[in-house]
Amino acid sequence: MLFERKHRRGLGFNVSLCGLVLLAGCDKVLHAIHRWQLQTSVVAESAGFRELTLLTDAIAQMSRGRLLITPYPSGEWVRGPDIFRATS
Repeated sequence: MLFERKHRRGLGFNVSLCGLVLLAGCDKVLHAIHRWQLQTSVVAESAGFRELTLLTDAIAQMSRGRLLITPYPSGEWVRGPDIFRATS
């Protein structure tokens, strides 16, 4: 047999203890708030940017405020053609 009878009881306890420790550590990660800034190539007045704003609001609601995405229109940080260089 892989494990003798006397070692099985200790193995089950160790696995249970490790599971509790892992779950206790996950509690802090589950409640962390992640912020993401999103530069887009569309201008603020466009329908595409309005839809993106609605999408980011829905993501914040579905994640219960744990994932917050702030969209920025074209030209807010860098101009459209310079986006590739800015993110490289």
